[in-house]
Amino acid sequence: VEEQAAIEKMLEQFFYIKDNKIHNIRADEELEKQAKIRAQLSNAGKRGAAIAGRGRPMQSDRPSVRQYSQPQSQRTNTLALNRKFEDFWKTYPRKKSKATALRAWSKLNPQNGMFEQIMTALEQSKVSEDWTRSNGQFIPYPATWLNAAGWLDEQQEPESRMGKFVI
Repeated sequence: VEEQAAIEKMLEQFFYIKDNKIHNIRADEELEKQAKIRAQLSNAGKRGAAIAGRGRPMQSDRPSVRQYSQPQSQRTNTLALNRKFEDFWKTYPRKKSKATALRAWSKLNPQNGMFEQIMTALEQSKVSEDWTRSNGQFIPYPATWLNAAGWLDEQQEPESRMGKFVI
């Protein structure tokens, strides 16, 4: 009986009864802190998954379609860039590795007079001796020509066939 009274006195010092359960103030505080941290991490994970395109975003965090799409000016520039590339591709005599050529074209992002300069040089290169010899065997791949800035190369004037004869 004496021992039980000592135990109850000790329990009253550190514990209390709530909802028919024994609680400790410090333990309750720690549990609340951990619950808040878990909720914060859970919400952060849901937002991260929504941004990465995985999972389902929370209703309040759901972005509008416009937040993830390109601004109108960028869409217009991209369309113009792709149209110019298609013109280049149609004109280029060696149709090899289109995806690689498109990456090279996008990296260049020809603006203003650069596109015209490229197309003019391409037309001149197509009739050059280097590109016409051996049925076009020495025409570089489009990406190679773009990456090397082939339009800046000096163009040789085609020699007239009449002036080649030596007597």
